[in-house]
Amino acid sequence: MSSNHHIKEVDNLRAVAIVMTLVAHLGFFTHENNDWYAYVIQNVAQFWGGVDLFFVISGFVISKQLHALLLVGDGWSANADGLKVFFVKRFFRIFPQAFFWAAVVLFFSWYFQGVGKFGDVSKVIWHFWASILSVENIYLIFDVIPQLSIYWSLSIEEQFYIIFPLLLVFLPRKKVFAVFLVAAVVQLLLPRPVDQSKIIFMVRYDALILGYFIYLWTFTSHYLNVRGRLGNRSQVLFTVQILLLLAIMVIPVHMRGVWCMVGVLDIFCCLIVAISVLQLKAFEFRTWAGNVFGYLGKRSYAIYLCHIPVAFLLLSADSLLGTHWAPQKIMDYQIFGTIVLIFVAAEMSYQLIEKPLRERGRVLAQRWQGAARTVPV
Repeated sequence: MSSNHHIKEVDNLRAVAIVMTLVAHLGFFTHENNDWYAYVIQNVAQFWGGVDLFFVISGFVISKQLHALLLVGDGWSANADGLKVFFVKRFFRIFPQAFFWAAVVLFFSWYFQGVGKFGDVSKVIWHFWASILSVENIYLIFDVIPQLSIYWSLSIEEQFYIIFPLLLVFLPRKKVFAVFLVAAVVQLLLPRPVDQSKIIFMVRYDALILGYFIYLWTFTSHYLNVRGRLGNRSQVLFTVQILLLLAIMVIPVHMRGVWCMVGVLDIFCCLIVAISVLQLKAFEFRTWAGNVFGYLGKRSYAIYLCHIPVAFLLLSADSLLGTHWAPQKIMDYQIFGTIVLIFVAAEMSYQLIEKPLRERGRVLAQRWQGAARTVPV
């Protein structure tokens, strides 16, 4: 598999993952839960599996990038330039936006002085530093607050982005595979209650590792055989992916309390991404839907970072003004308005922060590489 291009089907899955995440957090968009929303999450489906889908996608994409940069064998001296390029690109891709939106939360926590949704600044500041240092998933074990809680997943990814390349440099590839295989199996089999105060739930690398395994699979004869056999069955594969996506929505409700629930959900996410990696156009759209999915996929990181701050800003201003949009007949409109403003904020963040600084990172990385190939972020 080529390491220098995006797979549209995988990018489209990012769009699905961010929509699932927004739906999972609809409860944050109003002062009180809607009756219909409360019923759905209690009896029909929950949508936090979108984050696990993001994990698998990230594991696959990062494996592609590292494979292109660390092809020259084991050891620091052989791979120092590749590591520098990788870390420079990751820094400029991830940190500026993450810092900006964490700082927005910290600022409004200070500004509203406990009124509204931004909380006590004396607590938020500790979560701010935990988020910036990529340990929010650990810090949440001691103190759970919603204002910066989304940074738990970013912390897991960033920890993986540090550990994974160093393992590739200092261990033979077979040992890296063995380490990851053991880590994935152990985590998949562990009972993991859905609770942000439990370390067993908050230290989750298995979905990222499954993304790495998908990338390794693309180099096997089995991958080629599967592509050959399923080459003309894109509609069937699309149907399977839709069913799997529905499954990761209903599993959290209908397997609630089952010890292996999170592991099962992660395996289903792995299958969804693996089908897209076949590149048989099962989840690729050429109509207006393709433009919508492409738009959401490209801005998924910005949407993820800004949706809680924007929602909390509106609710805090609402509380400060004393309007309190709580009546049921108004809440649906409030949710719609919040989503619109989230997309406005995400577009501004994408255009003003993500794109220019990502390009800056690419330019700096090229200085390390010289005339060597570059890998898209």
